[in-house]
Amino acid sequence: MGGANGLQETIPDANELAESIMSQCPRYSICTFSSSIAETEPEAFSLLRTRYCNGNYSACARFAVMKALGPERVPMNLHPHHHDQARALISGR
Repeated sequence: MGGANGLQETIPDANELAESIMSQCPRYSICTFSSSIAETEPEAFSLLRTRYCNGNYSACARFAVMKALGPERVPMNLHPHHHDQARALISGR
């Protein structure tokens, strides 16, 4: 999947966006993000967890990559706010 089509698929529609705002990510219990940062950067982890994992998960870079490419393609070191890296992965750059 590449180019604009791959990016378009990561943009949530209005219903998905409304559902994701202030709700827990459906991948919360299996996402590897928490295990990769919780111990080393607890303050950053808390902020990102509130904003993305328990807030607007459709804006999460990890969620976008998972949705576009599949869960196995989400890098361990990709944080929810790494949008540029997520766009590059999705577009195949």
